[in-house]
Amino acid sequence: MNKLDRVKIPRRLITIGLLGMVLVLGYYNIRPLFYTPSYPEDLQIVFKYGVNTRNILNTSAGTYTKDLILDPPVTTELTLTKRELDTIWSLIQENGFYTLEEQNWARSHSIAPEYKYTLIVQAKGYPDTEITMTDLYHSYKPNEEAFFNITKKIVSIIESKPE
Repeated sequence: MNKLDRVKIPRRLITIGLLGMVLVLGYYNIRPLFYTPSYPEDLQIVFKYGVNTRNILNTSAGTYTKDLILDPPVTTELTLTKRELDTIWSLIQENGFYTLEEQNWARSHSIAPEYKYTLIVQAKGYPDTEITMTDLYHSYKPNEEAFFNITKKIVSIIESKPE
């Protein structure tokens, strides 16, 4: 190998590396243009949470009702994006929502005031399912942990929206 060959090898590696980066970045910038969601077209979610479950997200109505505690609740328009619905649907599938057992009655009434979460999911080809659990804030059982993986993400999506 002469000096000239040593110079060509790094240039080739740099060229290949840059080309690879361009292809990867191009893929991730173009992919959203061709995004297709994986959730069922008719997916409807009603999600209630808080003390007395008075905060309510209703995806079929495109609304969110916020409990103002001392004042009357306020309902605003809130539509989830396809990506947000896809994220929720993925969590529903990954956490086995349709096979979750209800929370034990004694556990669900062990703290006061009760901060409850109710998730109602309807989609063609899946059973209409409603599950309610109280957040105990510690030592979750596996079914509770799976349920709260879904509901905490929904809350974070709601809270990320401008008021």
